[in-house]
Amino acid sequence: MSKLLKNFYKKTIDERKEALSEINLYDASLDYKADDIVFDHLIENFITTYEVGLGVAPDFLIDGQLYHVPMATEEPSVIAGAAHAAKIIYRNGGFIIDSIKRTMLGQIIFKNVENPDRLMSYLNDHKDTFKDIAYKAHKQIHDLGGGLIDFKVENKGKGFVCLYLKVNTLDAMGANTIN
Repeated sequence: MSKLLKNFYKKTIDERKEALSEINLYDASLDYKADDIVFDHLIENFITTYEVGLGVAPDFLIDGQLYHVPMATEEPSVIAGAAHAAKIIYRNGGFIIDSIKRTMLGQIIFKNVENPDRLMSYLNDHKDTFKDIAYKAHKQIHDLGGGLIDFKVENKGKGFVCLYLKVNTLDAMGANTIN
């Protein structure tokens, strides 16, 4: 666990940098200001930069781990409010995170199918092949615990067969993963 940054707001800028350096959260490279040519390559239609102060809201206890959260803002009370809330919540056991499993449903519709039963059998018989293809297409999401969970096939009648793909998109919204 990182150490608490007690009375962080009372310290001078240099003292804050030193306190963060001691826990490997700051080094002088953070003071680097890039030239306009760098920004011109980073964004479209670059004209100038807009400086906003970067501060730290210390002492967020999340699932037993201590975090010091960097925040860029022009509003002085935002970081102060966040730091104050973190202190109160820390004293009461911290934040406990419980996230919802993000499951999305993709759909592939086959139309003008002459033999729906044959197509459905083919799709179901090759389920492992399709899972392998999905794994290879999105290896990283599978390695993190997500990806294609299952699929089912339905005959919708009139030459339409629908393939439903159940996908755990983890923290992503999912549209690009499913596409």
